[in-house]
Amino acid sequence: MSARLSPTTSACTIFCIECASPINTPPTVAFSKNRRSSLISGRSPMNKARPVEKTLWKAPKRGTVKINFDGSFQVSPVVGGFGAVARENDGQVLGAMAGPLLGVGDSFEAEALAAVKAMEWSRDMGFKDIVIEGDALTIIQKVNSLALDFSPIGPYIADLKLLCSFFNTCNFSHVKRDGNAVANCLAKFGSSLSADMFLDGGSSACGDGCSIN
Repeated sequence: MSARLSPTTSACTIFCIECASPINTPPTVAFSKNRRSSLISGRSPMNKARPVEKTLWKAPKRGTVKINFDGSFQVSPVVGGFGAVARENDGQVLGAMAGPLLGVGDSFEAEALAAVKAMEWSRDMGFKDIVIEGDALTIIQKVNSLALDFSPIGPYIADLKLLCSFFNTCNFSHVKRDGNAVANCLAKFGSSLSADMFLDGGSSACGDGCSIN
């Protein structure tokens, strides 16, 4: 049986018990009595932090699979990891992956290589209509650009564009980090692995604080 993410279930409870990423749950903003008074009087309250709205995972349209990816990188010791999770429009988890990234030099390269691995996995899984989503804005902007990329990660960007030809539809989307929490957790876990790990929707655990409930 595949794991399912309900509207009231945290996205990360499927894989990562240390993360929290609710799906399609509208953010709520509660105002204190002082805040309400200040709105009425027109005066700004002193030393009051503005409420922060949490970014939520958004479902793709029906028939499309959304693959969230992320790459992790730390300088000392030099280690990288990647993670990706595929979900349908109802939140059903179709599979996930995590693994180490060897030889990467910085976080940009880690994110770019993680995106390539996510697309290669999507192709091998037989997905036809996909949205590739990550929190690395630079990667998403570069792959959506028609211009040639001569930066150090240019070859990865070229690979991503080429991989699009394996799908009927292929779109790249940016999401803030808290809306990408599952992939982020898997990427951190991947940096501790010695080889790539693949999970189907019915898997019960991936280790090191990540589990499917």
